[in-house]
Amino acid sequence: MFNLIQILIIVTVPVVYEMLFLPNKRKHFNRFISVLLVMISGSCSKDEVINVSSCIQARIDDAKNFACPNSSINEYKFQHKIVFVIATGLCSPDAGADVLNINCDIVGVLWGFAGNKKINGVDFFENAKLIRTLWQN
Repeated sequence: MFNLIQILIIVTVPVVYEMLFLPNKRKHFNRFISVLLVMISGSCSKDEVINVSSCIQARIDDAKNFACPNSSINEYKFQHKIVFVIATGLCSPDAGADVLNINCDIVGVLWGFAGNKKINGVDFFENAKLIRTLWQN
């Protein structure tokens, strides 16, 4: 997938070439400005809207303001249910990652001092399927 810079380069190089080396430069310049304005206006968006419960959204909002480096919030399917892993990052190497259900009830804790990988007696990472990363820094 291309990022905005790559798309701008792909679009602008041929247009700039036309402006410099082909007749009727004014027409090509106008096309270049039009394309550039459309791309810039399309890239000015706020944070992606994420469909989650209000309590999970509150966790995401808190993380954006107060999270440690390398923190993340990921959505998984585990034991036929949607769960969220709130990984606290590098602030405390002994801190665990809370595993929450859609209502923010704690289902379990991963890692931590004991290095736990099990939730409900089942290895989480062998049985969970990552759906998406909701937030990370």
